[in-house]
Amino acid sequence: MTSLVLAVLAASPASPAHAMLERARAAGEGGDASRAAALAMQAVRRSGPDPGRAIAIHRGAQDLLLGLGKGDQLVRYYDHLLRSDVRDAHRRYLRARVEPDASRRRRDLESVLLSSPDMFWAAYDLAEALAREGNWGRAVEYAERAVKMRPGEKAAWNVLGHLRLEQARMRASPDERKLIGEKAREALKRAVELDGGFLEALYNLGLVTYLLGDEEEASRVWRKALAASPDFAPALNSLGHLAARKGRLDEAIEHYERAIRSEPTYGTAHNNLAVAYYRKKEYRKAQKHLALAEANGYEPVSSFKRALVRAVESEAFDSFKKTIAGSKRRAVSVSDAAKKRAVRVSARERDGIVAAIVASRFRDSHGGVSFAEASSRNGGERRIGDTVVARYVQAARIVITLDGDERLTLAAIAREAAATRKRALTTWFADADGRFSAHAPDLARVLAAYLGLPVHGAE
Repeated sequence: MTSLVLAVLAASPASPAHAMLERARAAGEGGDASRAAALAMQAVRRSGPDPGRAIAIHRGAQDLLLGLGKGDQLVRYYDHLLRSDVRDAHRRYLRARVEPDASRRRRDLESVLLSSPDMFWAAYDLAEALAREGNWGRAVEYAERAVKMRPGEKAAWNVLGHLRLEQARMRASPDERKLIGEKAREALKRAVELDGGFLEALYNLGLVTYLLGDEEEASRVWRKALAASPDFAPALNSLGHLAARKGRLDEAIEHYERAIRSEPTYGTAHNNLAVAYYRKKEYRKAQKHLALAEANGYEPVSSFKRALVRAVESEAFDSFKKTIAGSKRRAVSVSDAAKKRAVRVSARERDGIVAAIVASRFRDSHGGVSFAEASSRNGGERRIGDTVVARYVQAARIVITLDGDERLTLAAIAREAAATRKRALTTWFADADGRFSAHAPDLARVLAAYLGLPVHGAE
């Protein structure tokens, strides 16, 4: 009991170490990572020589430093601290928390509990470590153990409720889902009773209530979270999901956009917003937010991704066909390399050729397209958006701007034949300046197939 009282006193707002930790958090929120890390380490050092009396300070500083990628610094510090007293359970616990290897971290926490079975935070962290390994049954056991140690600790009830929620989601049987879900709801209600403004517990309570089929109550719970914190992104995202399910897309979009304004890297909200815009047939906006979802670590459903690709391309193709219809009509000439002559093509045939080319290129792009902005590393060729549409337009303009001068066409073919010894298509296009489209042999193939011309190769 004495160590618990001392730990609480050390973590009180009057503590210099606590004040230092709050300054570190503020620096981190302001984007000054270096200052945040320095202040967090100072908070740890000022917390006193006995870490068991300032567990809250150490845990808070550890969480901040680990989030800033300073795990190596923490390992060195706690290794040094542990060498002065290797048997001290609190030092072993704090060192276990910063262990980078997940399996070893879990084993170290288990070792701490074997020697100190009443250490609350070791049981609490071990429950989360087991959950990350997918061992839900044992995770729940340790969460229950933590609750028994400190029945007045809201964080323990929240973790227990969350773990039971995940257990319920994995049950195939509706009866089992309901049974475990009700237990989860009981734990989360207890967490909220202890702190009515506990945002994480309110969010989880809404999730389990939704799982149990009571959407209206889930909505009320999430709105209660928003009453406590109007910019709480998870609740905004969940309310958006409820609105979308009922077909209220404008309301859903408003919630998702508010969630993203509050948390710009919220990948799930970006994905949900992409789906909502897709349902409204606003494909460009959907494309943008799916790209942001991927960029922020969210893996979209592949079928939705393919559907959006097709929708974006179809929209671009429809727009392009209108451009063709309104363009200046002119005859074009296509070279039949086998007979060394130019074949005249009417304006109507030309439009059909262009449509066939663009449609073919669109179809080819369906497989393996990455929406992520990082795909620009390959030159943007397979990006869906203005870049790739511009590429299609450019490819089609090769046909639209073809000149009817047979000599230029044949000269271009001759230059290509002389320049390459590899097998290549010899049905090509040339523009008015004699430039020929060696970069796009697939266009030649489409043209040849459309006109019924043979496609020959050159050695």
